[in-house]
Amino acid sequence: MSQLRMYPLMICVFSLVLVLNVPISFASYDFFMLSETWPATYCGIKNRLLPCAKQPNTFTIHGLWPQNHIGPQPASCSNLQKDKFDKRIITSSLKSALETGWPNLNTQNDMRFWVTEWDKHGTCSLNKFSQFNYFRLALKIKGEYNLMTILSGEQIVPHHSTAYDKNSIIQAIHGVIDTYPQLTCYKYNLNKQSYYNLSEIRLCLDDNGKNYINCPTPTTNCNGNMLYWPI
Repeated sequence: MSQLRMYPLMICVFSLVLVLNVPISFASYDFFMLSETWPATYCGIKNRLLPCAKQPNTFTIHGLWPQNHIGPQPASCSNLQKDKFDKRIITSSLKSALETGWPNLNTQNDMRFWVTEWDKHGTCSLNKFSQFNYFRLALKIKGEYNLMTILSGEQIVPHHSTAYDKNSIIQAIHGVIDTYPQLTCYKYNLNKQSYYNLSEIRLCLDDNGKNYINCPTPTTNCNGNMLYWPI
């Protein structure tokens, strides 16, 4: 059968898969982005439905996300039952490390957060990392560089009223890791003025999670030059 005649058949088969919701598993990504949250900013967001259940005074993992340089970002890459989060794989030692490095700030149920992050993001790295190795990789990356230590070395520390040039934060991290991070901010308005609080710092690595690379954009939602790092 010629390729031209096969093409409509392939479309029909693919459409049938979608209609029947047949389980599929696939993923393609270019690099990893490790996002670390500053809890004081996250928990200080106005109009929160519930107060944070915990607020560590250190950066904590939001997620380890497979990313693409262009095109749509991968998400929820498998609906196969065998790829769903399996709490039996989280050993006691891994669980203890995750509770410290990757806590659920919203509730006391840390496992719920890990389930969400694995099903949405972790499954997109299954062609390279098992569930166990995915979480272990996130902790490894976080442990390689202490962001608070890096910033305090440049006299950049959390403070209730001190504003910092966002480029000084970027350069402080670049000076140690030799690649550019991505900053995200929480914008709020006060007395008709816009202010920006440091929300997350993101580090980027190649698709194997070994070599640091520049993040695609230096900031998101940090429109002002100055930002606050609240206590």
